[in-house]
Amino acid sequence: MQPPRWAQKLIETYGHPDTLEEVQGDLLELYAYWVETVGKRRANWRYTQCAEIVAATGETEKTALFKTGIPDHL
Repeated sequence: MQPPRWAQKLIETYGHPDTLEEVQGDLLELYAYWVETVGKRRANWRYTQCAEIVAATGETEKTALFKTGIPDHL
């Protein structure tokens, strides 16, 4: 199964060359997991959201995509 091509293209276009392969690989692993757990339609939606985050922020590091939002002092 493949994620939406246009979302993959967004990541390729706006991804930083130093981290591009790692981010693509991690997202493909997540996509496969999502397909198994929530179905193809929702997996496509989640993958697309991650691709849009990369495009909107220009950040491609794993930590930028999957921040927990928990402050350090807690």
